[in-house]
Amino acid sequence: MAFTLGSIFEFIVLIMNAFAILDEKRFLRKIGWDKIDNSQPRFDGGVQSVKQQLIILFYAARNIGVYFLIPCNIICLVGEVLFG
Repeated sequence: MAFTLGSIFEFIVLIMNAFAILDEKRFLRKIGWDKIDNSQPRFDGGVQSVKQQLIILFYAARNIGVYFLIPCNIICLVGEVLFG
């Protein structure tokens, strides 16, 4: 398999599909990523921990990425059917 832009695009779509189907109860709770702790507001301008920032990024990618994944999956399927 050649290393082309099409294969890179397909790899990114597959990784985004994997993130989109992760279940909070089965997988994310086991590693402690099941909820975002915004219970204590930061009035001092403090920075959230790296783990909290990754959790927020992960949830944003899951929620917004679903709308992006549908056309990307269609493009991948059509490309595979047409070009093998």
